Amino acid sequence: MRQDKFQFWIERLSYTERLFDQVRVDHFRAFDTYWKIKASCPTALDGEWVEAPGYELFDELFAKEPELQIVAEDLGDLRAEVLELRDHYSFRGMRVIQFSFDPKGMEEDKTHLLVYTGTHDNAPIYGWYREKTRKERRDMRRYLWKHGYHKHSFSWDIIDYSLRSKADMVIIPMSDWLHLGSDARLNLPGTVGAPNWMWRINDLSKFAYAIPEIRSSLEESHRTAKKD
Repeated sequence: MRQDKFQFWIERLSYTERLFDQVRVDHFRAFDTYWKIKASCPTALDGEWVEAPGYELFDELFAKEPELQIVAEDLGDLRAEVLELRDHYSFRGMRVIQFSFDPKGMEEDKTHLLVYTGTHDNAPIYGWYREKTRKERRDMRRYLWKHGYHKHSFSWDIIDYSLRSKADMVIIPMSDWLHLGSDARLNLPGTVGAPNWMWRINDLSKFAYAIPEIRSSLEESHRTAKKD
């Protein structure tokens, strides 16, 4: 790809930019280092980390698409150079509440990122909550209550907690708006076949019923203009 000045990536992201306001790049760490294995290797266990020409790629990209807005999936165990690459181009990062919510010590509340209550690879918030131990559930509820979240619904309290963060944008899956459990999970990483990617919403009636409370949460968090 370096030999043709990363034409594949430039064409792919240039086209995607015409479809969306922002482009999320999953597995962003591979633009810093990627795991290289031989084609003959039956698993991904035997390989080596190889440095990627991330700066060269993005310099070429932004020379042609200077207005492109990128969100970097900067989750997981990363070396510092991955974050340096992200920050060099001022890419927004990501935070998933299910990974970061810890009553014993919360991460610093930051602005230049997207917050997700969960993604397609997580259980819905209520399902995640039910999988916790009794003590863990109690500690999480106590934290939320102490910080002013009193809706007596763990899903709603986590949604409000997310909306009131400093993050530029908050992504809330439909399953969380509807307070669904693990039966509405989209995907379980490391598994294939049913029930992955089989959940569907039958109609929007329950969502329509929740709209007044959704509007209230958005207004209270100042994420939408309040109408007279």
